[in-house]
Amino acid sequence: MTYRVGHHSTSDDSTAYRSKEEMDDWAQNDDPLTRARVHLEMLGEWDSDQEAEMLTAYRKECIKCLQKAVGQKMPPIEQLFTDVYDDVPWHLEEQQANLMGHLDKYSTEYKLDEYANPDDYTDWRYQ
Repeated sequence: MTYRVGHHSTSDDSTAYRSKEEMDDWAQNDDPLTRARVHLEMLGEWDSDQEAEMLTAYRKECIKCLQKAVGQKMPPIEQLFTDVYDDVPWHLEEQQANLMGHLDKYSTEYKLDEYANPDDYTDWRYQ
């Protein structure tokens, strides 16, 4: 069994329903990745050299992905409201309408061309 140490998202403050001390304790004393690594080391299936090699390879891959992402347009603004829910709650529909109205009225104040057009956008997670 594992324990989610962090928040679900930027809109979730999990300290509202559990203490920071509880999260810190789990992160320091019962991290599942650390437990798995120690177990594999005890079996002789993993060592610090393999760990360093893997981390270096993953770091390079992450940098490559970040460089690719930097060259692309940001997701459509509408995804601020549609990315989480299948059925968007009424209050978020209202907020989206307010935002889109604001952006229409003050479009020259924003770099809207940096965002993809919703009709032309394919979310990489679903390719």
